[in-house]
Amino acid sequence: MKVIVHVGPGKTGSSAIQQWLNQHNAELLQNGYYYPAHKVDENGVSSGNALSIFEYDSKGKLSFSEAKARALQEKAAELGCHTLVLSSEAFIARYEPILNFFSSGKYIFYVRNPLECAESLYNQSVKRHYNTEVISVPRVGFDRLLRLYHSVSEKSDCELDVRLYGKTFFKGGDVVSDFLHALGLAEKFDVKKTFINKSYCFEAVEFKRMMNHFPSAVFHTELDRCLQSYSGKNRNFSFLKPEIYQKGVIEACRLLGDVSKQAGLELEPMIESITVTPQKAFTAQRIDENQIYDILLYLQNTKPALVNTIQLLALEALIPEHYLATLFKALRILPQNEASGIKRLFQGWRRGEVTASHKIKDMTEFRQLIDKLSSKSTDKGADNLRDIALYFESKKDFLEAFRFMMNARLKRPHGELINSKLREYADQIIAEKRNLFK
Repeated sequence: MKVIVHVGPGKTGSSAIQQWLNQHNAELLQNGYYYPAHKVDENGVSSGNALSIFEYDSKGKLSFSEAKARALQEKAAELGCHTLVLSSEAFIARYEPILNFFSSGKYIFYVRNPLECAESLYNQSVKRHYNTEVISVPRVGFDRLLRLYHSVSEKSDCELDVRLYGKTFFKGGDVVSDFLHALGLAEKFDVKKTFINKSYCFEAVEFKRMMNHFPSAVFHTELDRCLQSYSGKNRNFSFLKPEIYQKGVIEACRLLGDVSKQAGLELEPMIESITVTPQKAFTAQRIDENQIYDILLYLQNTKPALVNTIQLLALEALIPEHYLATLFKALRILPQNEASGIKRLFQGWRRGEVTASHKIKDMTEFRQLIDKLSSKSTDKGADNLRDIALYFESKKDFLEAFRFMMNARLKRPHGELINSKLREYADQIIAEKRNLFK
């Protein structure tokens, strides 16, 4: 039986490919192709067939399952299929056991402009993974492609199909049609263009980055759904400074040239495309009160409960201080607030009349904690802020716990416990204020 394994990598249209294959499972069976069904989220995104042939071990890591792989082969044969198709971006980091299990196969890898890919990955990290940081200098490299090439080359009955990602390269005009060409099914299907995991406009990325400081899953699921539909005024943007982008272009072309020579791959068209394609307009990562106001007005008309929650975040100072003044300026002129007491609260906040709602009931115990922290460590930073947050958690004061943990994250952005506790506190606050989210 022939096996075709699509390994991605990330940001090369895998979600669109997987959704199409999943939705056309019956038609594929009629043509002798078995694509195991899998779950997708409400945005049409999934991990593809990762769990069709892998399983989580006791440490929570993906481990290849020969039993699952063998069962898929048997199922495909039982259905009268001649080809088993598997797709997952998880495979690019775990292809060795797949290569070792299946005696023959075709492995499909898409090459995309790495600078486009880097910006897309960054935007995705803001969109779905609570990233609050600005973009970093991208690392350009094709190590995974070279490793896959060498591994596949060692198998006499396996082949590597490297395809170029981009409208000018796609056979059929889009990535799904191009993938069907790779399967040998292009003439069997008329693909209708669909948009999966729609990208944000500039304003939405920066608004979401600000809101990511309050990482409640419930809140962000709704916010993401709305922001995907927000058109904004800027969709042609790049966060990379022009000089950094140009250095990346030179490095990408050099590395692709090396890969082309080592692996004998036809990558010249991609090199030329990277060279001649102009960078999108550089846009600094900041959001002003007018941009915030436009998004809030859109949310007010689309999902008013989101605006209620955002007002809570502002009034309770649950996002960092450097955002608050700009957010308040936008909130206080919303139509619903112009004629309400909320506007007076915002004005009072600016005069210092409105403070956080918490009251420390046992100041003696609190001072003892501060003295203990100060004496045991010279580090007055992230550790102390974290431990104070845990103190307030023990008192069931999740608002105050969140504030201290949020400031701990500003000093240690990637602290595992800090970020885990922030998500926990945010969900707890939303649960306590659930009437706002209706």
